[in-house]
Amino acid sequence: MDVPNQWPENPPAFRQVLQQFFQASQECALNILEALAIALQLPNSYFTDLHSQQNHAGVFNYYPNISQAPKLGQTRFFEHTDLGSITLLFQDQGGGLEVYTPQGEWITTSFSATFLEKVLEMTAFLVIVSSISQQIAIVMLVYTVIGNLIAIYLTQELNKINQEELELKAEYNYSLTHLRNHAESIAFFQGEKQESNIIQRRFSNVLKNIERKINWERGKEIFNRGYQAIIQIFPFLVLGPLYINGEIDFGQVGQASLATGLFANAMAD
Repeated sequence: MDVPNQWPENPPAFRQVLQQFFQASQECALNILEALAIALQLPNSYFTDLHSQQNHAGVFNYYPNISQAPKLGQTRFFEHTDLGSITLLFQDQGGGLEVYTPQGEWITTSFSATFLEKVLEMTAFLVIVSSISQQIAIVMLVYTVIGNLIAIYLTQELNKINQEELELKAEYNYSLTHLRNHAESIAFFQGEKQESNIIQRRFSNVLKNIERKINWERGKEIFNRGYQAIIQIFPFLVLGPLYINGEIDFGQVGQASLATGLFANAMAD
């Protein structure tokens, strides 16, 4: 029996937003099926033709946070296996969604779902680019791996500088506090010059650290902008001559450029 969905009146845009989200998820699932067909060297519509009836379902569950752990065997949604070809899984920052492993352990999906999402994104975009030009796909993969390794190095160095900044500021603040609390004894033993040298040296170290931090942040920003610009231009440089010679159309050039940029963004995230 076909029963229509019951929609609440409030909030007013609730139905519209969820329907748009459902439509976008449906299109995403079909795109993944098409990418899998291309990867298996099958006709593009091999899998999507099998889903022509579009018997898709969207389930939205809300689980309020609980103040104490549930009792043994007490769950709000028992372990199960999803039916169908593809499941797109989303959850907010509240957590609580877990996966039951064959070893009998429950693991949170916060990392696994994100990791799977990125793998699917990169696979889909890589397949699209590979179908147009295997040369671009290989170079893009190597380029993004090297670029992300450099980005990781820059981030680690910035983290070290930030940690050093905290230590230097703590030392500088301590020297000021020491001077304030021991002003009489410092004056009695005529240690003003020595204390002044210590404060000036530590303040100078703080300034040098700030300057170093600014330079590293500027360098990282320049690298990120250059990295994104090059990977956007590269497909045009490689496929431009093929387009001029009439071997491919401009739509394939734009498609390769878009997929290349999305692949780099997915890997960087």
